[in-house]
Amino acid sequence: MHFIHLLLIYQTVILTRGYQSMISTLSDFLSGTFRLAAFETKKRSYGSYLGWLWSIMSPLSQIFVFYFAVKYVFKAGRDDLFLWLTSGLAVWNVINTSMVKACNSLLSRRALLQSSNAKMIKLVFADLVAEMFVLAPLYLIAAAISIYYNGIHINLLFVPLLVLTLTFFLLGLGVILAVATPFFRDLPHLMTLGLSVMFWFTPIAYSKVQLSEKLRLILYLNPFTYFVEFSQLTFGAEPMPLWVVVAPILITIVITVMGFWFIEKIGRKMVIIL
Repeated sequence: MHFIHLLLIYQTVILTRGYQSMISTLSDFLSGTFRLAAFETKKRSYGSYLGWLWSIMSPLSQIFVFYFAVKYVFKAGRDDLFLWLTSGLAVWNVINTSMVKACNSLLSRRALLQSSNAKMIKLVFADLVAEMFVLAPLYLIAAAISIYYNGIHINLLFVPLLVLTLTFFLLGLGVILAVATPFFRDLPHLMTLGLSVMFWFTPIAYSKVQLSEKLRLILYLNPFTYFVEFSQLTFGAEPMPLWVVVAPILITIVITVMGFWFIEKIGRKMVIIL
């Protein structure tokens, strides 16, 4: 009995140390990532008077331009048009900037990768977190508008899940783009062109109810549509269908697995050709 008791104590100590080591590793990874993200944010706004606020001004100006065009030029839109545009364009802005930046995330740091043990995924994640710093105030604005018009409603409880799902989706996709770019140097240009086209195949400046069934099907071939719609319904007061939540999660799982597989299988070859 004493031997079994000692064995159980030993196993408990080993497991505890293992968990502590895992937590410590995760903590080091996250703290390093956030420091790098903060550095990238400061570097981008270095020398300007408004600094980081310029990153918010661009999407906000885009929201006001679309609001004016849809409401007063095309005489269309919804009663909650400004909230609809804010919640949709906030996600699109992060998708657009993150994907373009991910293409050059590793290529622009070739010297760091070749001379140190810097983790590729940390560099991509840091660039993504820097873009999430822009999403946060836009979502605060959307939440404030939503509460002002609709009160505190249950859809707002999905905000943490939405942010988590979007983060891992962009991380998986960003890793694939970052690793692929050294092999296909024109990928950043193709990505910029492709995103400008895909914007109009995403229901942001218009509602899908205005479209025919065939056109709606085309919209749902675009994976970004699911995240934009998830965001729009989260801040709106409309009922949240189950598929609006499940579809982005399933897409995120697939893209994240692909991203980690991609960086594991091709990442080492990429460092050689940088």
